[in-house]
Amino acid sequence: MSIWTLIPTKEVKPDWKRYSEVNFESAIKNHQKIVIDFYADWCIPCKELDGITFSDETVVNKMKEFTGLKVDMTKSLSD
Repeated sequence: MSIWTLIPTKEVKPDWKRYSEVNFESAIKNHQKIVIDFYADWCIPCKELDGITFSDETVVNKMKEFTGLKVDMTKSLSD
């Protein structure tokens, strides 16, 4: 029964942008606060962050104060 409480009843998530130098520099230039999330498709803790932490309504609402940038580290040689 307790596992059911970990499954969000509605899907909410922050508005992530794909990390790029342009997006990063733009946020810096506009004096925005930044959260950078490094993730990979094979990373279990990354999936837990997306499924539990980044889907929590309180976190999603707080993230509206930040520019969220996701860095895809699925391929170790990716940009």
